[in-house]
Amino acid sequence: MKVFISVGSARNQAQGRACKAILAALEAAGFEPREMSTGEWSETRRLGAVADIMSECAGVVVIATRRYVFESGIEEARAGSRLSGISQPTIWNQIEGALAVGKGLPVFVIAEEGLRVEGLLEDGDVDWTVHWAPLSSAAFSTHELLDELHSWKSRMTSAATEHTAYSSA
Repeated sequence: MKVFISVGSARNQAQGRACKAILAALEAAGFEPREMSTGEWSETRRLGAVADIMSECAGVVVIATRRYVFESGIEEARAGSRLSGISQPTIWNQIEGALAVGKGLPVFVIAEEGLRVEGLLEDGDVDWTVHWAPLSSAAFSTHELLDELHSWKSRMTSAATEHTAYSSA
């Protein structure tokens, strides 16, 4: 089962090792990870290229790792409340996740612990699954993650079967 991978391209060594471990976990769970290569998009057609490749996939896995760290700031929307130690992933995780939800694709988010919980990284009653973990290769070879991936795959298969049955009725 092919899944689109949303992951930042600018990775440090620890993030690179963690991404390799995540891709190995996905393959162990029976998924075929599909990352975009640099030659597949252009400056004039970024979202269109992402949408085209997502259309080949049964779901989307977002790998959200620390990209930006803000030691201090102010949140204007909350009457200028002060912020400190904020870490966020690439905005492309949010964009590609939202595109997937809009296309009706199941989304599984793997988020590095310590990222700001906002948008796609929100837990709770949402249309996607969020798995929080420390950024280490060992964290992504756990039975817990594999169990969650197998469960997600099972829900995807069931949803596809129900959709096919509904469409043919």
